[in-house]
Amino acid sequence: MFLRCKVRRKDGKQHRYWSVVENTRTARGRVVQRHVLYLGEINDTQELAWRRSIEVLEEGATQPRTLSLFPEDRCAGVLADASIVHVKLSQLQLRRPRQWGACWLTLMLWRELQLDQFWSKRLGSSRKGTHWDQVLFVLVAYRLLAPGSEWRFEADPPFPEGDKRRFGYSRDHRPDCVQIVIALVVTPEGLPLAYEVLPGNTADKTTLRGFLERIERQYGKARRVWLMDRGVPTEEVLAEMRAADPPVHYLVGTPKGRLTRLEKHLVAKPWQEARPGVQVKLLAQEGELYVLAQSRDRVAKERAMRRRQLKRLWTRLKQLSRMALSREELLMKLGAARDQSRTAWRLVTIEIAADSATFSYRLDRAKLRQTRSREGRYLLRTNLVEEDPAKLWRTAADTIARRSLSVAHQSRRGRPG
Repeated sequence: MFLRCKVRRKDGKQHRYWSVVENTRTARGRVVQRHVLYLGEINDTQELAWRRSIEVLEEGATQPRTLSLFPEDRCAGVLADASIVHVKLSQLQLRRPRQWGACWLTLMLWRELQLDQFWSKRLGSSRKGTHWDQVLFVLVAYRLLAPGSEWRFEADPPFPEGDKRRFGYSRDHRPDCVQIVIALVVTPEGLPLAYEVLPGNTADKTTLRGFLERIERQYGKARRVWLMDRGVPTEEVLAEMRAADPPVHYLVGTPKGRLTRLEKHLVAKPWQEARPGVQVKLLAQEGELYVLAQSRDRVAKERAMRRRQLKRLWTRLKQLSRMALSREELLMKLGAARDQSRTAWRLVTIEIAADSATFSYRLDRAKLRQTRSREGRYLLRTNLVEEDPAKLWRTAADTIARRSLSVAHQSRRGRPG
């Protein structure tokens, strides 16, 4: 087996095209060159690398000997070397092929149209380094390679009895689509322990008891800490977890409404440094420990979000106050403004005249002060009453980051159950 070069002239320029060939004897006794692999135009370095890959030097020999890459039934002539892999072309099969040329063609068209330059100037990178112009290219390439309706994967109800595709609370804000719910339990390292595929109308609070029983039955009784979203456990299940032998420990989020009831008790408590940028207050009540956590970075983020929304709402209200509208039109536009800025809407007092299409608005400073005092703060509750607060917060932060030891629910819109 050796390299063969074929020279062609095109547009006044000489081109060299290389192929890997081997000598084969025909039935009539003639020796012909059998084409093994087409290499195309290669440079000198690549040519040398290919020559070395098809020549071997046997021990005791003075000259290299060429070998066949695909010897078929002539394996006896190959050196006895474990590093040589024998391949029979007659038994090769092509399975699950994937085309890739269309992706390169799309990229070439994208660059030829100079869309990469156009969007790179207008779409910057995020704070975490996401290049939005590249994200846009991927979306465009997908639509070009696999065009179709955005909803083509959606199912068409009704379904037979026992099917898990159901209408339910949609985290994709698509209540018109059926879904299934996937509940997952993982370790602090992110390794899955158990999962369950549930009907799409399953309420979060109905899933915990079954998982507690399943994990205990499969792995035995042990000291475990369950970190959960506030919508997963009910008060009844939390009481059962505290009364279990041994107790089943938990660290669960708490609605901010409970913060209102506990606020007067927490005000007198001192802040403790849990880790840089994070402070906590502890309050023990009725066999539980409440942890009020405050994150400096989260405070800055939530305040910036609230200010942008309030500024947008205030600008819109100022515009509406200058428009000549009927009362019905005014009410509709105010409703649209509320839907776009629900958080800021609660901080503004709006009074609509009873007999005309006019209104007045003012900032509710008492609600604003209360909102500012709660921005970036989270109330957790746990039955780990003897734990160090820094350890509690570290457990919560690390586990949330890894999506670990939690009953996580994920909606799959319109996909088969």
